[in-house]
This record gives sequence, structure tokens and C-alpha cells, in this order.
Amino acid sequence: MAGRVFGLDFGTTNSLVSLIQGETVISLVDRADRRPHPSVVWYRGGEVVVGRSARDHLDSAEGAAPQGLLRSPKMSLRREGPIYLDGREIAPSDAIAKVLAFLRDDARKPRAGGEPYEMDRAVMTIPVDFEGPQRRELRAAARKAGIGVVQFVHEPVAALYAHLRGRPHFRRELAELEGRVLLVFDWGGGTLDLTLCRVLGGQIFQIKSIGDNEIGGDVFDERLRNLARSRHAAAHDRPPRLQRPGHEEGELRAHPG
Repeated sequence: MAGRVFGLDFGTTNSLVSLIQGETVISLVDRADRRPHPSVVWYRGGEVVVGRSARDHLDSAEGAAPQGLLRSPKMSLRREGPIYLDGREIAPSDAIAKVLAFLRDDARKPRAGGEPYEMDRAVMTIPVDFEGPQRRELRAAARKAGIGVVQFVHEPVAALYAHLRGRPHFRRELAELEGRVLLVFDWGGGTLDLTLCRVLGGQIFQIKSIGDNEIGGDVFDERLRNLARSRHAAAHDRPPRLQRPGHEEGELRAHPG
């Protein structure tokens, strides 16, 4: 149904669309495993595959470097210039638009006991350190996907609201927090964000935020993979094939040459 405003969490690792209908929160998760959609794009020749299918291809590569595989496109907004992937130059907003268009198309598909949704407007979550350039790129990507961004909300604030909204006595508990200051610890795939919030008049206000984009979950994953590869190589007397933190296999982010 058109005219509704959806909540859109475009994450580094996974992405999810939700909406509030009455007192019910509806999350448009992946139908196969009931989890958020992986933020993975696979440029397979002239075809673009997004989400679970792209992630499954990555998982089945068994340590090889899959051609055309782009993980964590959101992190490209922290770097200047295009993404270089297997000799192909891709604008960050184009790669992100593929993920957002996939989410919009998925929302349009009827669900068991539900209805198709026309997601043409959304409130989008962002890390606390995303400023003008990153916001402009996200708006441009959303426009390419046919989605208008109504407002940006910092991810820790959205996380606090989601936590309280999911409580059995949401309104009573929100009233009990009136005037109190809360610290939100948001550790995502790309950033670690800390935000102080205050509840006033039944609303959540952001007081202070600080973020670090060098210790996101993706960096930990890479270092754990490198540790496992190093130990396996040592056990079998082979040189380890490591990947650098902040980079994904099959993905080139630096300018060529």
C-alpha cells in the first residue's frame, strides 16, 4: 500500500525494512530464513544479484576470491571516488541503489497472510558520523531505487526506540524513563557508536554521540578469518593467504595504478 512511511535500516552487513501498523511492528525479513537481507551485491556478468543469493555464493567460494562480489557497499561512502571491482568502475550510489531496489522489490511481493507493500518513502538509519556528503549519496541512491528519504535517524537512537517499542508495556515503560539519560551502545558491521539519549515528553532526544568506524564487526570478522588461516597454514606448512582489514576479497576500493 502506497503512502506509508517505512523504516529502512540499510546496514553494513544486513538490511531490513519495517513498518508500524497499529500496535504491531511488521519486519519484512528474508522469507527463506526469517532474517534480515544480507547487504551483498554480486555483479554476475550482465546480471546483478543481491541479498541471500549473493551471500550464499560468497559462502560457497571456500576461501577463493569470488569475481564481482561486493560486500559492505555502505562502507564505500567513507572513501572518496568510485569502487573498482574486477576492472569495473562503480559509483557508490549505484551499488547502494541495487540493495535498496532489492529491498523495495521484496516488499512488493505478497507474504503469507499479509499484503504487498509499495515502499516509496522511508525513514533511513545512518551512523552517527555520516555528514552531508554521505547523506547526499544515500539520498541519491534511494532516488535511483525509487525511494524518497523522509528523514535520517542516527542508528543508536533508532536502536533505543526499537528496543522500547518491542517491550510488552511500551508506553508505560517509556513514561517511567521520563527525564532519564540513557547510553546506547550500538556495535554494527561497520561502526561502533555510543550515544547519550534523554526521554522528554514521551520522545527520545539525542544529547551526544561519538563513533569509531575502525572497529566494526566486519573488521573483527576479517581478523578472525586471518587468524584461522594463519593457524591452518602453520599446521600444514603453507604460507597464509591473508586479507587486509577493511577490505573484502574480490573487492578493490583503491584507485588503480
